[in-house]
Amino acid sequence: MASKPPLPLEAPFTIGVLIPVYNNVSTVAGVVEGCLKHLSAAMVVDDGSTDGSGNEAAHYPVILVSHPRNLGKGSAIRTGLEQASRLNWTHVVVLDADGQHDPEDLPNFLCLAREHPKAMIVGYRDFDDPCTPARSRIGRDVSAFWMRRQTGVDLHDCQCGFRVYPIAETLAVGTKWRRYEFEVESLVKGLWAGVALMETPIRTHYGEATETSSFRPFWDNARFSWFNFIYTIRVLLPRFRARPLMVRRKTEPPRLGTASERRSASKVTPPSDRAVAAGMGAFFRFVAFPGSFRRLVDFFSRRLHLSRQLLEWGGGVSSIPQVLLPGAAILGFGLLLFLLMNDLRLPRISTPLSLMFNLASFVVYGLIGAGCAGIVTGLFVGSNAYRAARKEAHDSR
Repeated sequence: MASKPPLPLEAPFTIGVLIPVYNNVSTVAGVVEGCLKHLSAAMVVDDGSTDGSGNEAAHYPVILVSHPRNLGKGSAIRTGLEQASRLNWTHVVVLDADGQHDPEDLPNFLCLAREHPKAMIVGYRDFDDPCTPARSRIGRDVSAFWMRRQTGVDLHDCQCGFRVYPIAETLAVGTKWRRYEFEVESLVKGLWAGVALMETPIRTHYGEATETSSFRPFWDNARFSWFNFIYTIRVLLPRFRARPLMVRRKTEPPRLGTASERRSASKVTPPSDRAVAAGMGAFFRFVAFPGSFRRLVDFFSRRLHLSRQLLEWGGGVSSIPQVLLPGAAILGFGLLLFLLMNDLRLPRISTPLSLMFNLASFVVYGLIGAGCAGIVTGLFVGSNAYRAARKEAHDSR
């Protein structure tokens, strides 16, 4: 497999604004005007709009690139990155055309980009704002959970579209997803490749004028679920290795502190992480055979960035190490469910085929029982952690 070409040596810092647009005719003009107050270099990528959004943007001194049909937000951003690279831009700052992002936050992004030219800079929304839709909070929490599993980094808001991309690094990581998943994929692959990451707060406007988002809850959430499934399985593959980019630079940029490092320092573990770690620990204890439990704990704690202590606690290592013997509980679950499914009678075994069938049923029932035990353990730990977190947040107000 051919290796990716090395990135070029340092180039002069040149940044422009990139606005992907799809059927935002009522808001795109205001967004473009706001951006041109802070940056003279602006590009609009019309992703197959049918309402004249591209024509509206063409009234301003911007570079207009059009797709003949709708290809997705990720494709629009990638088209803009490739076009910007041909124009010798080194960075683009991307914001949505629906008016939710405030162009007055651009100076902050520009300042950070100049100070840290090799970093991706991601904005994060204020989720304490009562105007923030509940679906945005849920989407933020779900995406953050999977980001932690895939990279070990805990971002405030990995779905925010207001961000700065260093063009050479972003194109080099090799993104493949075409729609909203691109925004998460670029972060995941960037972190795997060693690209530094920063966050900065932004202002967000919600209202009737900004309710023109092309996000389709069912299909786009289904694609996000498939994306997270594939990338989580990928980090579990034995041959998975995060490979830094082949970058030729005069000096290496400083590695920026990540949100996960900040949380690690404060010893705060999200309730969802505690639930998954404890539940998986309980499941492993029920199915692990002698000598394999600690290997499973070590593997999954490293690959999924879960707390080793919670995995072992869920497996009863620290509290009841002699009650749940390795591999013994699955036999009990299997036998119990096996008997219940056969009216408390042992089946007659007359042929080798029937023996194999009953043994397979026995194992499946045992795995089901172990899975139920893991789910119950995870729900118990997660609910307690969630209540404790809410109480702490309430007391701190």
